[in-house]
Amino acid sequence: MNENERLKEIIKILKEGNLLNDSSPENLCLVISKLGPTFIKIGQILSNRYDILPKEYCDAFSKLRSNVCPMDFKEVTKILEEEYGNLNEIFSNIEKRPLGSASIAQVHRATLKTGEEVVIKVQRKNIYEIMSLDVKLMKKAINILHLNHIVKIINLNEVIDEMFQTAKEEMNFEMEAHHLEEFLENNKGILYVDVPIVYKKLVTKRTLVMEYLLKTKNNY
Repeated sequence: MNENERLKEIIKILKEGNLLNDSSPENLCLVISKLGPTFIKIGQILSNRYDILPKEYCDAFSKLRSNVCPMDFKEVTKILEEEYGNLNEIFSNIEKRPLGSASIAQVHRATLKTGEEVVIKVQRKNIYEIMSLDVKLMKKAINILHLNHIVKIINLNEVIDEMFQTAKEEMNFEMEAHHLEEFLENNKGILYVDVPIVYKKLVTKRTLVMEYLLKTKNNY
């Protein structure tokens, strides 16, 4: 997909969303979900800005943290097969319904062939490419519409850059796995802290497999 194709897609979604006639928090949240990961990430950030948005909008945007329209399970399976090959050699079961779905990835409960209960975090397809296009389009819009001259309290280009940098770090599942292991090591022996075990051999750039924790092992 190139910039023109993505722009047409965005315009189509905005038109279908009919925001001029229905600017309710629920409809705006739905449109943001359809626009994809970049806009979902912005919605997540805005969900905490009770200082600039009405409470009902912040409350609606908070759902974008884990209640985004999920990928089809066929797409999830395809991504997993691209990363692991024959899934039947690794998993005895993968639940079709995700435990949660957000801007970067979604999570499915599964069982390894060895019997361990795990969760699989699966990154959305082509997310880096889509977000890169969106960032370019947003910056063009800011320059063409002179938005930084209108919104003088913040530099919108810097806000977008910071958002994209954060998103890129979240896309790095190998780094996330390292941070989880580091956190586990630093909190050894603390009864009220429990961290899921990471299955290193099943960590890739697009997938992360961790121990499924129904409750903490020490019943806290």
